[in-house]
Amino acid sequence: MEPDTNAADGAAAPPAPKRESQLRSFLRHRAAVASGGILLLLVCAAIIVPLLWRYNYTQLTNSLNTPPSLAHPLGTDALGHDMLAQTARALGESLMIAAVVTAFAITVGSIVGLVSGYAGGRVDMVLMRFTDLIMTIPLIALAAFLANKAGSLAGPQWLHIAFVLAIAIWTWPARLVRGVALRLRSEDFVLAARASGVSRTRILATHLLPNAMSQVLVAAPIIAAVSILAESGLSFIGFGVQPPDTSLGVLVANAQGEMFTQPWLFYPPGLLIVLIALCGNFLGDGLRDTLDPRGAAMGALGLTRTARETGTPPAKPTARPLLAGPDIGGPGDALLSIRGLSVFLSDGTAILRNVSLEVGKGEVLALVGESGAGKSTVGNAIVGTLPRRSKTYGEVRYEGRQLLGLGFRAFRSIRGRAVSMILQDPMTCLNPVFTVGRQLREAYVHGRQESRGVVEARLVEILAIMGIRNPRHCYRQYPHELSGGMKQRVAIAMATCNEPGLIIADEPTTALDVTIQADVVDLLRNHCVKARAGMLFITHDMGLVAGIADRVAVMYAGSIVEYGTVEDIFERPTMPYTKALLGAVPRVGQAAGRLETIPRVITASRNLNGDSCPFADRCSVRFDRCAETPPLLPLGDGHYAACWHASSLAVEA
Repeated sequence: MEPDTNAADGAAAPPAPKRESQLRSFLRHRAAVASGGILLLLVCAAIIVPLLWRYNYTQLTNSLNTPPSLAHPLGTDALGHDMLAQTARALGESLMIAAVVTAFAITVGSIVGLVSGYAGGRVDMVLMRFTDLIMTIPLIALAAFLANKAGSLAGPQWLHIAFVLAIAIWTWPARLVRGVALRLRSEDFVLAARASGVSRTRILATHLLPNAMSQVLVAAPIIAAVSILAESGLSFIGFGVQPPDTSLGVLVANAQGEMFTQPWLFYPPGLLIVLIALCGNFLGDGLRDTLDPRGAAMGALGLTRTARETGTPPAKPTARPLLAGPDIGGPGDALLSIRGLSVFLSDGTAILRNVSLEVGKGEVLALVGESGAGKSTVGNAIVGTLPRRSKTYGEVRYEGRQLLGLGFRAFRSIRGRAVSMILQDPMTCLNPVFTVGRQLREAYVHGRQESRGVVEARLVEILAIMGIRNPRHCYRQYPHELSGGMKQRVAIAMATCNEPGLIIADEPTTALDVTIQADVVDLLRNHCVKARAGMLFITHDMGLVAGIADRVAVMYAGSIVEYGTVEDIFERPTMPYTKALLGAVPRVGQAAGRLETIPRVITASRNLNGDSCPFADRCSVRFDRCAETPPLLPLGDGHYAACWHASSLAVEA
């Protein structure tokens, strides 16, 4: 087919987004922004109301047990205290306690966690056993005991309560930071610092602590909320702030008997406690998503938050189009059609650039390239597991149905049933604490009305089809009891038990020996033939492609650089990158000598509006025109290559 050089809607590529600041990223988290605003208003109210209000929190009035009125907006208690003044004072006390607890717990917890995680050995054992000992004691019980001992000390009472709670709460951030330190202490940048003679203190302060700060900041508002709840619990049982001073917990405790007869005494402080706790948790979620994007939740298809909530696709870009990819056709009954798929991260990095592919029923399309080429991102875009803040443009259609823009519920009906994915590491899809049978049932029974015995018989049959010698025994085993090859067979069984129309196999033979690789490839190929299922086979091993694929798409730096049948790619490669990949594969009968290598690594610009060939800096035949981005040029029936040398190289081949 001829290349489609028109600017189709799906193929229109957007300009590379500008790098998003952390502040702007946080402002997009509406729940966190609202929570932060509410907490700020509460802090301002705790400071301003006592200064401007005509009543003091210790002042007694002649109005006893009066409901809310203009003179007393929150009513009065049995002694004549104005409840607005009391609530403002209680709010200020609780917030001061929360601030001190958070600062102390995070400081002590971070120090203990860093030292324990980095030092390891006996130091780690002693510190963590001490931490575990404190964590085994109920928080309120420990705080009540310490509060009773601290009652005779001089100084502000609220400060004593704050330190008591901090002593009980610091264990949480300590374990959190220790986990980060354990993970980072064996990283290359830490080992390099040690080899350079950097002191341990400096390594902790400049290498480990900054990496842990995102998680510490996320924990801070949650610790503040927990401390307010704990202080309220202490005051409720009589170990907290004592009269004439007050706190939110004291007000709730004093009004518990009048909850229904005098609700104005109970509900304002009670609702403030709930509001602060909720806002602290929402603010923590927002900080987590902003400061640690690796831990952000996954969106339905990498859409923006608005698109996921409304179920509408993102607005089509209005930027100038790139040279559109060809109308790459399959066998005529396209099962999966991708047009102009482009994916950006939140910082403006372009991961995919105008990718167009088609997979037909019963067809296997191999997507090949080096690590970092963007192959897995294509698979994740199809099944909807891109990072939430990524921006996705173009079209992804399954049997004509547009997947980009589907809401979570609509897409859930497709995953595992119409479209299924096999991951390269089977342990990433097998839960180590559940048996194989339980996990297979979870993937199989959703939406089915079959008895447990019927389901088990069917799943055991599927395991037998996968080539597992004792399928009934395997059904009752745990993942750690299986070999690597058996784990991969179980993963394939999970992906194919619902007979999906499209399978995305993301390097399913990685880390398997050659004989097991051949068995896995045969299983996948046979399934496609029997079920008339299409398959996108993602791999970097060109040696596997010839035995399983019908057509091949070669990918480099987020773009398709060559496309054709297996015969086209293996017998008539034209793109220098494709030829280099094939040259690196040993062949039977090949003369002894050094295999071809590709210098350096993928360093091409990920800017969608880049003007040069992405492979130019590694290409051995580059010339002046390589400063321009080449389109996919037609070389024959269904054979395309993105190279200005394509025509001459095709003649040579």
